[in-house]
Amino acid sequence: MMSHHSLAVEILKHLKIEYALADSKRRLLEYSPGVVHYVRRISGPLLGQPVERLFDVLTGMESDLEGVIAGKIPSFAIEKIEWMDISGEKIYFSVRIFPYQGGLLLLLIDVTNEARLEQRITQQRNELNLLSAQLARSRAELNDLLHRLMPSRAADQAISARGQVSPGGQKRLVSVLFADMRGFTSLAELLPPEELLDLLNQHFRLIGQVVIQLGGEITNYAGDMLMAVFNAHGDQPDHADRAVQAGRELQHVLRDPFQAGRSAQPFVLDFGVGISSGEAVVGYLGCDDRLEYTALGEQINIAARLSGYAQGGQVLLTASTRAMLKLQIALSQEMEVILRGISQPVKMYEAL
Repeated sequence: MMSHHSLAVEILKHLKIEYALADSKRRLLEYSPGVVHYVRRISGPLLGQPVERLFDVLTGMESDLEGVIAGKIPSFAIEKIEWMDISGEKIYFSVRIFPYQGGLLLLLIDVTNEARLEQRITQQRNELNLLSAQLARSRAELNDLLHRLMPSRAADQAISARGQVSPGGQKRLVSVLFADMRGFTSLAELLPPEELLDLLNQHFRLIGQVVIQLGGEITNYAGDMLMAVFNAHGDQPDHADRAVQAGRELQHVLRDPFQAGRSAQPFVLDFGVGISSGEAVVGYLGCDDRLEYTALGEQINIAARLSGYAQGGQVLLTASTRAMLKLQIALSQEMEVILRGISQPVKMYEAL
């Protein structure tokens, strides 16, 4: 039968625990064979050496050791110490120190596997955090890009729908604005395509700022034409006023910044604006693989034709828009025109 001492040694071996005993002067009295893996490289025998001289981790801790011997400190521990053992292998161990028969009991526990596991977990956690940060950054960049490619509110809805966007839409009472550039065909003959694109972008940047500040959603660019919808989400009871105000303001902002540039150019960069109000379907047009956010309806067609009919600098609106205005806006006398592709004469006004 195995003795109690042998059993204790076997248990310590399985738990990878080595022990060392020191007297009241902190001098080493007894130790298990494995302790040599944790001691400082010194010449001569280990017995009789002060423990703080044998173990680097205890250097400068004489007062704490004395406190344990005197019973002032019940015990203390130093966890997960990185160490290079006598074979040159990097290991980790913990030291637990207790009072024992007027001296000290030191338990040295091999925690290499545990420490390495924690390191792997920490590394994986850091990699996951890094990946999460990269995904968050990519998501923010994609969100920003989506908000630049389609109206902001529509982009928010598409994001919240988690990609579950399909063709179709909802009927809304809207005001739609078209701004159509005059003389674009002649301009295209005079300028290289890259200069033409740059010039259009300069103008659309100014027009877009006006439209967005007044709550409109720019749904389409078609060459030299811009389309914007007001009340696309049913939350702008003054949508007609907003559309007319946007038309007047965009004509104003286009006049000043380009005067110097126009003097050297053989063309005039003016826009005709057409506005109409009424029911339209606002939503997604196209197929599952290629969708475009837009608005469709009779009033959309009328506004588009009206912008083509308008002269550069003019803002024309239909009788349906005039009927919805809440603000006092100076208008011309009512006019009736025949617009291409519209079967009935259209009553219209010019915003003065």
